[in-house]
Amino acid sequence: MTLPVRLTSAAVQDLAVAERWYLDEAPHVLASFEEAVDTAFGRISERPESYPAVEPTVRRALVRKFPFSVFYRVLPGWIEVIAVLHQSRNPGTWRRRV
Repeated sequence: MTLPVRLTSAAVQDLAVAERWYLDEAPHVLASFEEAVDTAFGRISERPESYPAVEPTVRRALVRKFPFSVFYRVLPGWIEVIAVLHQSRNPGTWRRRV
């Protein structure tokens, strides 16, 4: 069973910042980045428990081909994405959102 994936407003902002960076610095890569993120969301939706827990209620999935991580929680009936962050970012960034 696949679960719907919903992004918090902070996660939406994370994606907007990343997309803006790719648009400004590497516009030829933007579509690939967006596709890779969508693919990560699809994998999470289909197999949410298959990714490692980084805290008791938070899991992390990597975005393939890009240095980004998706931090999410499995809730009853849906997935809550709390952050989509570059892997060099301070982990405290997503931890403050939990």
